[in-house]
Amino acid sequence: MSAHPRMAAHVRHATAWGALLAFLLVGAASLGARIEPFEVGVRALAAGVVGWLVVWAAAVQIGRAVVRAEVSALRAEREADAEEEPAGA
Repeated sequence: MSAHPRMAAHVRHATAWGALLAFLLVGAASLGARIEPFEVGVRALAAGVVGWLVVWAAAVQIGRAVVRAEVSALRAEREADAEEEPAGA
């Protein structure tokens, strides 16, 4: 799937947003709990890494399913085109 340009770009964008969202949510929650600033940073960074990994795994699975569906649709289209061609041509 890494050779598929659209899917690779989608995975990169999804993982970036997942990491950023996890970082911000955990950072905000930790600040709201009045935790020391250094600990807030550590927790937010760890959450960003975990968020990146979770979203990466989901994005790769979704991307694989999309690529498989595209290949199946292309095969069906080619088979339909082959059946429509006259036998003598």
